[in-house]
Amino acid sequence: VQYFVEKALNQAITDYQADSGTALIMDIESGGILAMASSPSYDPNNYGDYSDNQSIFINPAISSLYEPGSIMKPIIMSSAIDSGVISADTTNTFGENITVQGYIIETAEQKAFGKEDMTQVLQNSDNVAMVWISQQMGIETEYKYVKNYNFFSKTGIDLSGETAGYAPAYKLWKEVNAATVAFGQGISVTPIEILCAYATIANNGKYVYPHIVSKIIDSSGKETKVGKEEGKQIIKSETAKTMQTMLGNVVANGGSYRRLREAISGFTAGAKTGTAQISDVNGGYLSNDNNLGIFTHSMAGF
Repeated sequence: VQYFVEKALNQAITDYQADSGTALIMDIESGGILAMASSPSYDPNNYGDYSDNQSIFINPAISSLYEPGSIMKPIIMSSAIDSGVISADTTNTFGENITVQGYIIETAEQKAFGKEDMTQVLQNSDNVAMVWISQQMGIETEYKYVKNYNFFSKTGIDLSGETAGYAPAYKLWKEVNAATVAFGQGISVTPIEILCAYATIANNGKYVYPHIVSKIIDSSGKETKVGKEEGKQIIKSETAKTMQTMLGNVVANGGSYRRLREAISGFTAGAKTGTAQISDVNGGYLSNDNNLGIFTHSMAGF
């Protein structure tokens, strides 16, 4: 699995002329990481050749923070359903933008999607609808669920150098913070945190701690297996199953998921794509010469 993932990742980076990429796969039956790959990488046999680029030794899967974009939407959606403010069948009519504390927030395609149920909100990746969902929850409830999903804590994976996700402290959250987090901006996470959040949904709402080591063999040859370690129930089992169905429908019916459907013919999957602007250290977001923006593209699912 590791070999295949590395090969596929490197091919994708070449095909799409990306600067870098990371891929992670977990077996939720054990919590074991089956594959963890990042590119560009380095040859450990000749690590001295990379002395002028020390950052290459950092493992982005557990150490690099980024704004996740729309792959955060199922997390917020599940929180709203779990808290009882909406259901999968809730419908509303949404415009092309919404103003929150003087800030205009638009849909990514700068068009109105009109009347949608909550599955269609995910399928259309409607930012405006997600802001409305955030408002139904309120700041306190949204923050509580994001924290419970472990986005502000390390997963505890058995590797060194892990970083915890970040968002402003709760006392600093305003309406606009909750609004932007609802579509995955204004919060920084690691890929391993996203992986564990989606594993929680796939594991019927119970958090799964990730690990690399599958067994320990002592000097006498005795083997000790490292088993599955679960955390607390983040969302109710019923909520998780609802999200599994919703994300399954997103893949089954979404136009941008055609290649995924072809790749896994014979299997069902639930997933969400994301396209997040990359923040500029000087404030705002990066853009290229055409002012089209520079993005992190991602997908998470099961």
